[in-house]
Amino acid sequence: MTMFYVTTTENVGPNQNDNNHGEPIATISTEPSRTNSSGEIRVDGWLGQNNDWTSHAWGQFECIEAARELCKLQGWTEAIERPEHSDDTDEHYTTKRAVAEHWDADQWYSQAGDCDLTGDETDEAIEARAKADDDEAREQGCGDGPVIVNGSYDYLISVRDGLKEKAAA
Repeated sequence: MTMFYVTTTENVGPNQNDNNHGEPIATISTEPSRTNSSGEIRVDGWLGQNNDWTSHAWGQFECIEAARELCKLQGWTEAIERPEHSDDTDEHYTTKRAVAEHWDADQWYSQAGDCDLTGDETDEAIEARAKADDDEAREQGCGDGPVIVNGSYDYLISVRDGLKEKAAA
């Protein structure tokens, strides 16, 4: 089964708004991304930074429509021609300014308040909670656009496991 992967690359240097530094880009590919230092495959998370350009992997999808929906949620709206050094099957999108903000789970939950876990939740319940919280973040947003939360499931699992350890002590 062909899987689809979303990767973004953005200039984070001091002159990021200078037109000579290129546009941020989102790519949908059938190949997972690799970190820039070790070359390890990573489907979710930071890939590294090189010359003021940072790259981030945003997940693995079973259908291209789901990958396109994520790009849309993140504000990548303008399809562009294939840049140099990319596969013919890749799709590329750009925008002047991404609509969504990207937050790590610990940052989101510290702003949203207590995550109200008891320590008795199953992995399945945590997974459902993480999805619901991620959906709420996209809808509620912050400032001018939605928030994309990274790592909700892992964060909630660690909170639950910490509560279990505390109760057992």
